[in-house]
Amino acid sequence: MSFLEIRRSVKRKATVIVFTKTIKITQIGSTIPDKIAFEMHRTQLFYYKSRQCSNYWEFGHSQKFCHSLIICRSCSFNHSEKECKENDEEKCESCGDDNEEKNTKKKLKF
Repeated sequence: MSFLEIRRSVKRKATVIVFTKTIKITQIGSTIPDKIAFEMHRTQLFYYKSRQCSNYWEFGHSQKFCHSLIICRSCSFNHSEKECKENDEEKCESCGDDNEEKNTKKKLKF
């Protein structure tokens, strides 16, 4: 098992930085161990709340930081969703699912 990064979470209380008990471990691969041998801490699967750009509909960033052209979520053409004439059939730009809810409610598993 190879680790990319091990980082302890911190909190700021006024002007003092306080270390928490939470440690984020990023590993290579898709298998998740039950325990990590150092002090035998139990591991817990973390579901990252995905960010999806409402400008280009890609995951990983928000519209505020997007430098791409506007793409319609319904038909994938170069216009805003409000201007779309094909709004009857909404599909997720990333996975193609028919979904009535906004695609930002999806969660990515890491």
